[in-house]
Amino acid sequence: MELGRIGRRKYAEKKLTKAIVLKIEYLKVSGDYCFVECSPEFEDGTDAIPAFLPDMGYIHCLKRIHVGWHVIIDLSRTDVPDPEERARIKKSFPGDFPWELLSPEWKKIFAGGYD
Repeated sequence: MELGRIGRRKYAEKKLTKAIVLKIEYLKVSGDYCFVECSPEFEDGTDAIPAFLPDMGYIHCLKRIHVGWHVIIDLSRTDVPDPEERARIKKSFPGDFPWELLSPEWKKIFAGGYD
């Protein structure tokens, strides 16, 4: 994976001085799909936010393709999507994505719990 890049989005705002690890806050897998919420930090446990990375929730839907996991939907953000954006995001999920993988927070978001 390219430094500072997850999926297609680039996150690092400047050159990282140390390796980043992802601290898993929520992880659920079903078949070839996975949902993960994580916080990036440096390997030594020091915070990479906000000096090197934006202060946001790092949230990804992954799919096992051939021999590895690939980000298929990047839900990383600083705020809750409005109804229009939420509808666009929902449409972007594969038809066979198991919705039970979502964290309780994202289930609430997709149910319109913050409208």
